[in-house]
Amino acid sequence: MSFLFPFQNTEQETKRLMSRLESTEQRQQHMMAFLAKAVQNPAFLQELLNQRQAQRISGPDKSKFPEATYTKQPTASTTLSLL
Repeated sequence: MSFLFPFQNTEQETKRLMSRLESTEQRQQHMMAFLAKAVQNPAFLQELLNQRQAQRISGPDKSKFPEATYTKQPTASTTLSLL
């Protein structure tokens, strides 16, 4: 039975690599579909660029950083627990 153990690891590794490969292929297919859409519709690409520029001008999305997480002042006990 110990003889089969290395083959089990190889099979698991092969399954893991196949999963990663399928994921990579799927991302590539999505990218190709995106590029095809962008080439067929120049207005789509321009709108995407406009949105991105607007995000840069307005700064980071405030909703991602709720103020409630920053209002609590650290105490001596929480400061020591972090060290």
